[in-house]
Amino acid sequence: AAPIELAFTAISAEHLQLVLEVDPEAEITEGLEENNKSTLSLPFGPTLDLQVTTADIAIEGGSQSIVGQDTRFLVSLHNRGTTDSPAAQLRVEVTQGATHQTLAENVVQIPAGQTAQRSFTWRPSTSGNARLQVTIDPMNLLVETREDNNIAQLDFAVVEATEPDLVIIADSVAFTPELP
Repeated sequence: AAPIELAFTAISAEHLQLVLEVDPEAEITEGLEENNKSTLSLPFGPTLDLQVTTADIAIEGGSQSIVGQDTRFLVSLHNRGTTDSPAAQLRVEVTQGATHQTLAENVVQIPAGQTAQRSFTWRPSTSGNARLQVTIDPMNLLVETREDNNIAQLDFAVVEATEPDLVIIADSVAFTPELP
């Protein structure tokens, strides 16, 4: 599987279909000939396509979360379109067993062809499997060239801490003598 690069000039201002075909004359004998053709839709004019994939979600510093410690998620959000995005709702949720928690529900705007980085923090209270779900435009309010790439999930494990964890709690700090 080697990447290819195509350059071409559209000669009409309209929606185009790009057809890619390997071995169109069936000169190479294969076990399956039906998978040698793919059609891509190339829209004309300004487009908007907000995207997040599982590959765009990561846990900072590793692939697991530790009970009682903050877990920081790093998320890349893309606008694959040709026009800047209007304000779009971004929802980030964690599910662990029967527990469901919304970490963020805010607005994101992404310039055309750009990527926005966001981070979110969660502190698990129990061990077990968990899932982070990131959704751009969850109510489908924006018209996009693709609507099937606005949601991604990352499955991860929450484990018990194996080392002691000393923590300073801000409310428990006192000064003697007390400050004026």
